[in-house]
Amino acid sequence: ITDTLRNPSCFGGSNGFIDVDVAGGAAPYTLTWLNGALTVAFDTNRIDQLTAGFYDLRVLDDNQCLRTFGYQLFGPDSLAISFSLSPPAPDSTNGQIQATVTGGTSGYHYQWSTGDTTDLVNQLAPGTYVLTVTDKNGCMLTDSVVLTSTRVLSPGLVHSIKAYPNPFVGQVQ
Repeated sequence: ITDTLRNPSCFGGSNGFIDVDVAGGAAPYTLTWLNGALTVAFDTNRIDQLTAGFYDLRVLDDNQCLRTFGYQLFGPDSLAISFSLSPPAPDSTNGQIQATVTGGTSGYHYQWSTGDTTDLVNQLAPGTYVLTVTDKNGCMLTDSVVLTSTRVLSPGLVHSIKAYPNPFVGQVQ
């Protein structure tokens, strides 16, 4: 048997295939494809639209000789995005968001709602920001994050401050 396999390109995707050429033994051949106990196809050299998993091919030749071949297709891990935030000061646009992507197939493309195309965006005001990540295989994930500004206490609200270590040397702003 000569075989060609293609793994699914995205997590949970179903675009994998297995293609075989059978030789030897006595033709004609009866081919039976199995996925666990489930029969996937009969009398075809190629099965398509496969997800990650295990597949068996049973080949029965005209002399009733049976051979079984096992195949495994692998898919990438699911895409995930995590965000690290640096909030802007009040009434400012000095915030930033760092995105970290895991899973999928590396070679990520970033598209922010701001128009930026890198994993780090800065000069941000408070607000909601949307990021779409596309991996090398064209698999996509969209997520959003809310950036809020830092709080500043009004001088009239502060009655006392205790500074440690004591004695304190320095300046409170």
